[in-house]
Amino acid sequence: MLEYVTRKYGAERVAQIITFSTLSTKSALKDIGRALGIDHNEINELNKHIPVIQGKPIPVSEAMEEIPAIQQYQARYPRLFELALEVESMPRSQSVHACGVLITPEPITNDIALIKGKEGERVASYEGEPLEKLGFIKFDFLGLKNLSVVEICRRLVEKRHGHLIDVDNLIPEDEKTFEMIRRGETDGVFQIESAGMKKMFQGMNKVDFETLIAGVALYRPGPMDYIPKYQSLANGHEEIPSLHPKYDVITRTTFGIMIYQEQVMMVAQQMAGYSPGEADVLRKAVGKKKKEILEPALEELYNRLVEHGTSAQVANKICDDIRPFAGYAFNRSHAAAYAFIAYQTAYLKANYPLEYMTALLQVFYSKTDKVVQYSKVAREMGMEVLPPDINRSDVGFSIDGENTIRYGLGAIKGLGDATFDAIIEGRTTPYLSGQDLIDRVPKKNLNKGSLTALSYSGAFDSFIEGTFNNRFEYMAYLLDIRGDKPDAELVDLIAKYSDRSKFEKERDTLGSYVSGHILSRYAEPVNWDELDEAVTHTMVSLVEAKVIRTKKGQDMAFLKVDTLEGEKSLTLFPSFYGPVKEALVPGMILKVGVKGSMNWQRNQKDFIITSITAPKKINKEIWKKIEQKQEEAFVQGA
Repeated sequence: MLEYVTRKYGAERVAQIITFSTLSTKSALKDIGRALGIDHNEINELNKHIPVIQGKPIPVSEAMEEIPAIQQYQARYPRLFELALEVESMPRSQSVHACGVLITPEPITNDIALIKGKEGERVASYEGEPLEKLGFIKFDFLGLKNLSVVEICRRLVEKRHGHLIDVDNLIPEDEKTFEMIRRGETDGVFQIESAGMKKMFQGMNKVDFETLIAGVALYRPGPMDYIPKYQSLANGHEEIPSLHPKYDVITRTTFGIMIYQEQVMMVAQQMAGYSPGEADVLRKAVGKKKKEILEPALEELYNRLVEHGTSAQVANKICDDIRPFAGYAFNRSHAAAYAFIAYQTAYLKANYPLEYMTALLQVFYSKTDKVVQYSKVAREMGMEVLPPDINRSDVGFSIDGENTIRYGLGAIKGLGDATFDAIIEGRTTPYLSGQDLIDRVPKKNLNKGSLTALSYSGAFDSFIEGTFNNRFEYMAYLLDIRGDKPDAELVDLIAKYSDRSKFEKERDTLGSYVSGHILSRYAEPVNWDELDEAVTHTMVSLVEAKVIRTKKGQDMAFLKVDTLEGEKSLTLFPSFYGPVKEALVPGMILKVGVKGSMNWQRNQKDFIITSITAPKKINKEIWKKIEQKQEEAFVQGA
């Protein structure tokens, strides 16, 4: 879409739009505390006392006025709070808006400065709201990979079953689909695969399309506070309240709760005599997060409700219900469109699971965490997910048998387009051996690096059985055919072969473990989405440690680790970093205590390490190398 409008209107008239993330109360306190040299544990304790309402911490000024514990901290650190009041809500960082696009009749730089994004994008230096105030039009382009998943799945179903599903005209009444959603089996389903969404639908006695629409609208900061109430009413645990005959009809499908912007407009039109245009103005006011815009609009609504015969008590109740809803109200038409795509994906997963999971892996093959997640889900559904095979793999993930998904050659790191194209083009008949492959594929398309990647990924496993002991021996054999010698690393891998080395090299080439996992003997599965302040203990394998120095001159680290659930990022603060810094070597298996903390600014969970050890028995070989290096350093120092 971006390319299309750029070609149509000219690059000088099209740009993406900037967006600024601002300092929340907790972020302001944390950043200033760090600058003032206040211990981070002290700041974390302070932040625990700040309430979060509708997904947002209350302002510093309110916390200082209303919370005794905060007042005690203020007395101890007056400068911290003085500065926090000044910087709160200031822009903290900038990025490119996910979907906002500016298109102008004249070159944009006639009126607005442009900046260059991280990936070279042309970006307007104003956010959407000021641009609209200046008279420009902001377009939202929403691209969804899930639509590609749906299309690929349709083609796979047509190939295997002989019919093409008309997903655009599905009637959302399939009980098998809704029952799957109610069980919480929604990994890979658009919009409803998060832990919170699963929990919502698992708490429902019955799920239908109306519930799906409501779920899409409710599961976001603000309205999610209504989810327990919505579940209770929908399940019949509470009697649906009757407020006013017209209001009851307007909120009938949402059990007496206002969820959608359209419901606010209908109340205004049917109960307060607003015209459609006036109701739309009210909708926009409700959509703003600014009291100075919302309160006058609600005062006018209250007055007009009373003028048109609604009692003052009911009018007050309606306005009170709208107030916390402001800024987060979702329009039903948007929610329904999203819910229908959610239904399409859920329908395909429930009724054509093999085709759907294959399509999902095809589309998300470059996202390692998704490949790990969806491979695990496929196995739980009774499917096999197998490594690449030189004779059976396509470029992308493919169906290979009645209940089997096969990795594609395109998923192998270090294998370029020209290489796997040449392999598939030369596969007019199956390759009989590695020698046959080398004879048929031009040498320019099959260098030493390509052969290594193919071998370590498992693509040659069918040639190894009964002749060679493992992938590393076979790799040495292939090098010998080409007249090359194995390097020191390969010689070491052959001499000290272990499943661990096999799995690690497989991960290096495929981005994830396929035939086995180095942690499977040591770790239990962890639901990372549900981690909170309670500490969970698990085993992880270190991929990378990024060490930084704090303002106080102390070292800490951000660890990239492998888990049974895929790659995760963990924060290791100075107090825990020092005792284990020697052990932070890639491949080291670590035992960690971890807690989760929601970072609303980045809309993701941060995982904080509360304890960490590197068991010597499990990591015997790695520790041996560390100790050897330490001895060498000692001798040189002496």
